[in-house]
Amino acid sequence: MMKLKVLFLLFVIFYIRFSYAQTRLFFSVQPTFANRIMLYSNANKSNKDSFSKVDRYRVTLAANALFTIPINKELSLLTGLKFQSMGFTRRKENIKFLDTIHPSIGIRADQVDVGPAWVDFRYQYYYLSIPFLFTQEINTSNRGKSGTFHWVAGGAISGLIKRDINAKFFGFSFGKDKKVSIRENDWQPALINANLQAGFRYENLVYGKQTSIYVQPNLIVPVLLADYGINKHLLYGVGLEIGIVHSLDNK
Repeated sequence: MMKLKVLFLLFVIFYIRFSYAQTRLFFSVQPTFANRIMLYSNANKSNKDSFSKVDRYRVTLAANALFTIPINKELSLLTGLKFQSMGFTRRKENIKFLDTIHPSIGIRADQVDVGPAWVDFRYQYYYLSIPFLFTQEINTSNRGKSGTFHWVAGGAISGLIKRDINAKFFGFSFGKDKKVSIRENDWQPALINANLQAGFRYENLVYGKQTSIYVQPNLIVPVLLADYGINKHLLYGVGLEIGIVHSLDNK
């Protein structure tokens, strides 16, 4: 919690220091196809093949409130606050009567057979991030029309708000529950994370010369580990940012 307060304080200081130079405000949401890159050692190398078969992407969401700081006539720094969820799904299939679901859950006691039965273990990380992104308009033949293209590249520093793991059951239930929270005692989530980001943004004017809607495909490349436990891993994703941008410059 202290690290999150420090991140927020840095953001406030940064905002006050450069508020005079703000020209554009960005508000957006971003669905992301997220997954993990597992780092194997002698302790978990035997799980490499099994993890590769059962781990898969999951769709996460992000929300952004950003502003630009002009560096020169063409290049700007895009920063602010971002709430980002990342993660992955690990599937355990063919769960039969009396099979162990998970050490923290126990066995399957439901004898009802209605077809295939499996469990999705959903590993979800929630971050508060401060991005530092450089952005610049791309000169194209459409310059001067309502639509413009921009490249975006940089990175983000993130503080972990919460790491949540839950198991969702398919084809059977655990008592009256279809989903329960679980514990992973061997996992050690990192409190601070960082990643690199790159993308291209298309903006289209919708109200006068100051307000546009935009779409921006993003690639998120990990720099730091998300977990330092026995199953060390990094988180990556491909997202599509959709939002509105408003210029504070009346010219």
